[in-house]
Amino acid sequence: MKQTSIKQRVMRRVYGVWFLRSVLPVFTLEIGAFVVSLSIIKNLVFVERVIANALTSSFGNPFKIITYGISAFFGTSVSIQLISLVLIAGTIFFIRDIYRSAVSYALLKHVSRV
Repeated sequence: MKQTSIKQRVMRRVYGVWFLRSVLPVFTLEIGAFVVSLSIIKNLVFVERVIANALTSSFGNPFKIITYGISAFFGTSVSIQLISLVLIAGTIFFIRDIYRSAVSYALLKHVSRV
């Protein structure tokens, strides 16, 4: 077996162990929080009506959907606003973690080639 082949296999295993120990639990927690938040929103808000109203209000001007979203957000109860903020923050953190994992993996592949 070549030296580089052994190094690549070892580095893949190191990355796999790192992923399972540090990234996977965070992903699991974020996905769980996202699912719980979505189920709460689903029970408290008639999402189909909100989407239909948003599309109706933005029919003539697509940028009106932003003002509709802002007015709809501030027109709801504080609990819905907090849950919505949790969903937005969770989505941002999840995207950030996916990006970090992809960059780490890319760097690992680069290091294992050298």
